[in-house]
Amino acid sequence: MVLVMAGGAFAAPTVDVQATVQSMCGSPVNGAFTALSIDPSATGDQAFAVTTPATIKCTNNRTTVSITAASLYGTTNGTPATCNGTLLTGFTMQGATAAEQIDYSFKCDTSIVGAGFGAGGAKSLGIGASILEADAQSADYNGGGIYHDTVTLTVNY
Repeated sequence: MVLVMAGGAFAAPTVDVQATVQSMCGSPVNGAFTALSIDPSATGDQAFAVTTPATIKCTNNRTTVSITAASLYGTTNGTPATCNGTLLTGFTMQGATAAEQIDYSFKCDTSIVGAGFGAGGAKSLGIGASILEADAQSADYNGGGIYHDTVTLTVNY
């Protein structure tokens, strides 16, 4: 702002302009894995392929406090596990009945640094999932039916 006065003495006023930026996360995109055909005779862990990464947008340069994950059917149901970038246990897929269960491990990042809400701002939550060798080897055949689970990710900021 420019103020001009003609004539005698004048004061040069100033105008103070202030703002704060809200810390927030939003615009989540649900992740997805390709269905895994478990081979109980295979050695080693069997990983799910990520078809859609789980993403979220957060305020630019805002580091999230933590990310947690909870399985609909597993032992983490009601008690979310804190993501740490490595495979976490306590996740269970269920078949048509409660007796048909397969344990698996789930991975997500510890935290993210926001990149804003504009184009390119979506940050991956680093999801991954695997059936451990022992769980694959003892998996029950349920007539070709689907085992499934829903994992709820919570981003704390």
